[in-house]
Amino acid sequence: MDRVRDIENKERGFVDMTERLPKDYFDLAGGTSTGGLAALMMFRLGMSASKTIEQYEKLASKVFAPTIGDYEIHKLPLGYSFGNFWLWVKRLIYGAPFSANRLESAIDTVLQLPELGQFRGTGSDLLCDPTKPSGMMLMCATVTEKGEAVLFRSYPLPADSRPQSETAKKIRHDQITLKQACRATSAAPTYLPEMLIDGIGFWDGGLLNNNPVDQVWDARYDLPDARTVVDVSTGTVTYIEPTVACVVSIGTSYFPQLVKKAAPGGRGGINSLIITAIRALGFATNTEAKHWDFMGNNIRRNMRLPDAEQHTQYFRYNARASKDINLDDYKSMDSLKEDTKTYLEYFDQGLNAEGKPMTAADLDMHIDKCAKLLAKTTLCEENN
Repeated sequence: MDRVRDIENKERGFVDMTERLPKDYFDLAGGTSTGGLAALMMFRLGMSASKTIEQYEKLASKVFAPTIGDYEIHKLPLGYSFGNFWLWVKRLIYGAPFSANRLESAIDTVLQLPELGQFRGTGSDLLCDPTKPSGMMLMCATVTEKGEAVLFRSYPLPADSRPQSETAKKIRHDQITLKQACRATSAAPTYLPEMLIDGIGFWDGGLLNNNPVDQVWDARYDLPDARTVVDVSTGTVTYIEPTVACVVSIGTSYFPQLVKKAAPGGRGGINSLIITAIRALGFATNTEAKHWDFMGNNIRRNMRLPDAEQHTQYFRYNARASKDINLDDYKSMDSLKEDTKTYLEYFDQGLNAEGKPMTAADLDMHIDKCAKLLAKTTLCEENN
């Protein structure tokens, strides 16, 4: 968003250093787990990207800190090592070492920020609240009984987008609260306990859609420009295909060596079985695989559309991590920040995520190209 601001200031001829809000530039956002929480903060609550990062860091440090009672073990001498051992013990005993109560408390803390204005409230507020018009966003979760993906939306559930299984049909989408949606999208097995809503169990959406780009793309039919038109005289329904200028996908970093370490060897036995299981789990939650699939499908779609104005430009940004970072390792946030800083500097040097010269495909996804597409360079665009 900083680059969008820089382009706008340059093109308009006057300086406005106000931080741009994602909800003012994107019609729809979605995410799973961390991405779901970020989408909620930026679009449902109207927060800036920098404020979202700041609040997520505080939330993660509260949720993922190992505790005995309410005391955070990491604050003790040698607390990091002992804390990780304690989490391992709790995982063996309880299955999930982290407290759902601490997550709910952290969510309430975010919702009490004075700067939220009309969006300030509590976790008991409805995710879809017509009295608080917000940006359109969705969060992915998984119905544990059926393994079915479910989307919790900040806007009314479209009539032609109903769940299919009998279990999912029981979900009262208009009654889902902020706290319930956040808990459901974050309930990663072996980390946080399953979330129950009206007797229906939910795990995090990452089990099926760790990169929910397809879910967000399909939800383009939820946009106002895609609403159906009904001919009153004949009753004929016309479905409108919305024109989507761009899709931006942002990852939480990837560690390429992890796949190499998990590559199966030629030996059999229990060791080979464990390695294969780890590798299979990695494939199941592989966000880059979804990226390559979507990019290929998008290229094919664009080739079939003769009008270039109907083409959708796709951008994917995912920093290369310098080390493997576990989901709960909030202490490595600084390392992730440095990796992201390096990644962004590479763009200015004409290098890709691996530090190699950009190919034509890399240039098509250059962050400056994306920013130019999003920037509102005229007052007319600003008012729309």
